[in-house]
Amino acid sequence: MRRCIYALMVMVAMLPYRAEAQDIEALPEPTAATEIAAIRGFVEMEDTHFLRENGCCYCSDMMEMCVEYITSNIHADIPEPENIVDFFSGIPDDAIAYDMWYDGVDDPYRIESLRKFREAVEALQAYNADRTQPFPAEMVLDRVGSLLAAYDDATWEGVLNSAHYRLLAYRLLQQLVRLTPSIDLISTSVSDDGRLALYDSSTASMYNPVLIPIYYKNGGKWCVLMRTECTPRDVKSIYENERYYSRLLDIEI
Repeated sequence: MRRCIYALMVMVAMLPYRAEAQDIEALPEPTAATEIAAIRGFVEMEDTHFLRENGCCYCSDMMEMCVEYITSNIHADIPEPENIVDFFSGIPDDAIAYDMWYDGVDDPYRIESLRKFREAVEALQAYNADRTQPFPAEMVLDRVGSLLAAYDDATWEGVLNSAHYRLLAYRLLQQLVRLTPSIDLISTSVSDDGRLALYDSSTASMYNPVLIPIYYKNGGKWCVLMRTECTPRDVKSIYENERYYSRLLDIEI
């Protein structure tokens, strides 16, 4: 019964997005910040009003499934914001810097982590506006690695509100694949035929990684895929298990 209630809550929350065609233009474009606010809001609402009843957080599980769907949807369009800084602005600090790693909000390492995130986003926008600027692959991948490590840590520690770290890493990677001059710049492994690549983020994590981002060609454009059941460390292992990965990833290998 409770699961049905939460499903209804999600449906109600999504009603504005089911507007008639003539009203769609009036809706604001979603940003990384609005997505993360929605995900965190559902979990925090349940934590405040329902969790004490039985100690089970169904909404957290639902948000994990929602983000799993978003980050593993092979047909998803990549957002193309005119201003990448605006697209990533308004994200709460603790959705960027994992609080369990720091000693309070004044921890210099936390402040440094937030600074690096904002500088990486600003560098992406600088390249987006002027392709003669340096492409900030290393800066952005450093932040992606930190977010995926936070997701790993939160997942293993059972932290309720963790899905947003995964989603934020995914949105950063989408902008990287959209803008990169060459997939080699953002990959640790690329297939010989140039159709598949991945970024092995395991070096940033203290755990066996929950996610390894995979890049694949879709209609001539590079896309990002992240599935929790799929953590190869290089493309060679994907091709060696072609039948398994073709079915799991739902892409042609």
